[in-house]
Amino acid sequence: MNLGNPMILPLVTNALFPELAGDSTGSSTASLRSAPVPSSGNNYDLYLEIANIIGQVTATTISQDIVDKKLRTFVYEGGVVARLLDEETRVQLVSAERCPVCLEAFEVGDMLRVLTCCHGLHKACGDAWFTQGANKCPVCRAEAVHSSMSSPVA
Repeated sequence: MNLGNPMILPLVTNALFPELAGDSTGSSTASLRSAPVPSSGNNYDLYLEIANIIGQVTATTISQDIVDKKLRTFVYEGGVVARLLDEETRVQLVSAERCPVCLEAFEVGDMLRVLTCCHGLHKACGDAWFTQGANKCPVCRAEAVHSSMSSPVA
């Protein structure tokens, strides 16, 4: 569902926040229910009202230290095969044509981060993705480092 569509946003807002409906006291939150459906796509004020109600939404990231400790480095060997750095362990990658972050094709010898879902990313792209973007695979949205794994060990 595209929330940028000016016809859908008020409908979704009303469905998510039914307690805002029907109040004729003139409160600012009641205006969401009675707001006309914008036809020009100019719904910035409505987005601001929703942001004020639900607060800032941020993705969960992980530290570089956790990335280095929990996500091993592999070397791309071509086709769909990557080898664990300094070991003979090999994994078969799912969709090994290109990095899902930078969209550049993998080349033999590239350093990769391979997730439990078997999706691979360039090491630098993956590190930036997990520390600045989200602790999720950019392809399938599986958790990259499980929250129980990312907890500091006493």
